[in-house]
Amino acid sequence: MHIRQFRVEDSKEVEDLISSILKKEFPDVREAYPESDLKDINAHYAGEREGFFVAIEKGRVVGTVGIKEDDRKQNKALLRRIFVHPDYRGKGYGLALLDKAIEFCKKKGYHSLSFRSTDKMASANNLVQKRGFVERERLYFPLSKEKGVEIIKFVLNLSISPRRENA
Repeated sequence: MHIRQFRVEDSKEVEDLISSILKKEFPDVREAYPESDLKDINAHYAGEREGFFVAIEKGRVVGTVGIKEDDRKQNKALLRRIFVHPDYRGKGYGLALLDKAIEFCKKKGYHSLSFRSTDKMASANNLVQKRGFVERERLYFPLSKEKGVEIIKFVLNLSISPRRENA
């Protein structure tokens, strides 16, 4: 496995990977996670303190993670788009991507890193908790009159070294 900065030629693979996972595994929460950033990743993650990374295996994009600036004054970053192809889960790809994002945030001088997930995304929630993210908030997001989703906010204090728990 190799993790590197996103390149324009990765665009189709990244969009296909994330869209297919959202469609197959989380069809009820797609409204809570608009996919507009996937149409032009370079533009959406272009800030000097932002980045988008891909995990490559056998020449294919098998995982993604993005970092967006969330609050410049308070040096807060937002972890986004952490996805791993189903065939590569449970093999350390998610932790490697997360570690890359945490390392990137520390180099850029962020004090904290937030991750917003849903109650349906148990694997992602467990993943971030393995690296020391703490649940801070839950909000109900209505999708229609009949149903909604619970948004969970996790935060990692970057001035404390993350735990190194295995997958």
